[in-house]
Amino acid sequence: MDWFSPGYKAGGPIKSILHLVSQIEAPFYIITSVFDHQANDPYPNIQKNTWLEFNANTKVMYCHPTDVTDAFIKEQIEILKPQTIYLNSLFSRVFSLNVVKATKNLKNSPKVILAPRGMLKSGALQVKSFKKRIFLLLSRWMNWFGHVQWHATNEEEAEEIRNVYGAKSMVHVAANLPAAIKPRDVHHRSEGQINLVTVARVSPEKGILEGAKILRDSKTPIKWTLYGVNQNSGYLNQIQSILEDGNSKVQFSFEGEISPTQLSKTLPSFDYFFSPTLGENYGHAIVEALVIGLPVLISDRTPWNEINQYNAGWAISLDQNEEWQKAIRQMDSLSEDKYQAMCKSAIKFAESHIHDSSEIGKYKQMFNLVQE
Repeated sequence: MDWFSPGYKAGGPIKSILHLVSQIEAPFYIITSVFDHQANDPYPNIQKNTWLEFNANTKVMYCHPTDVTDAFIKEQIEILKPQTIYLNSLFSRVFSLNVVKATKNLKNSPKVILAPRGMLKSGALQVKSFKKRIFLLLSRWMNWFGHVQWHATNEEEAEEIRNVYGAKSMVHVAANLPAAIKPRDVHHRSEGQINLVTVARVSPEKGILEGAKILRDSKTPIKWTLYGVNQNSGYLNQIQSILEDGNSKVQFSFEGEISPTQLSKTLPSFDYFFSPTLGENYGHAIVEALVIGLPVLISDRTPWNEINQYNAGWAISLDQNEEWQKAIRQMDSLSEDKYQAMCKSAIKFAESHIHDSSEIGKYKQMFNLVQE
């Protein structure tokens, strides 16, 4: 995978694997970059090209991307003799495509499983869409992934994979494993305004611009804080420009990237979590809000639309502006008792819809750790 702990700037995929190797007792060997996402300097005090112990089950090798050659990949396969090679990006040239190429005609190749991590969603394909569509066309035409099995985190993503790579594609469906439920201390809702937080990369597929337009139309005073890596300064300028409208009641603050440790300390101080995303196959930040009891206001392009029936928040279509405004008015008018009830509902929703022990069994089957 391209990035792993101590990196955090790539967000969800890192968390997916952290939760995986902490909850499944099997030997994992992770080959990753010695750089964090978009970083110019390597991690300090980490030795390159050697196996370092991460936990009781997991070893990690940090490499310069230029070292991950065809010969290097084949050498590691020969040494480790893995049952399964698990890849965490569809478009990563170094840490996915090089591996797919190296294993395609390899005698006695291990099973290769690729997790697209939401990259086949329509919202994700809208970003750099021409290059991505050319890639998908070429990869189908040249059968690059003919020997590859797939990991989808829900049935919708499984269908996206089959739509691109054919109905006969071997797709394993297993939801991302979540963080532990850790309810925050009782939080009293802010007076005089709604205190919203968004945790997302500053990138068009995260829908932050759409969110700015929604909040700009609100008649309710809102304090909106955005944490995340700035991947697109022009896009951020657009967001700020929209909210500088003289009629806007939004106090917007972009706080930049934040480490997981700091985020866990910061998130409990907000009233609601806001994610107008164009598409998530999981949405780790949304889950991290729910598991501490933070109600969410999100688009309907995530797996968590049932929050509407569970009083855990609102999931709304991006093209229904009046529904967003109605939800904001409801958020503003909630009594303290009703707000506390919603916080408790967020925890209950997380307990019943996110923490499913059967998902671990699905991973064990996918990795051949139990008999099918």
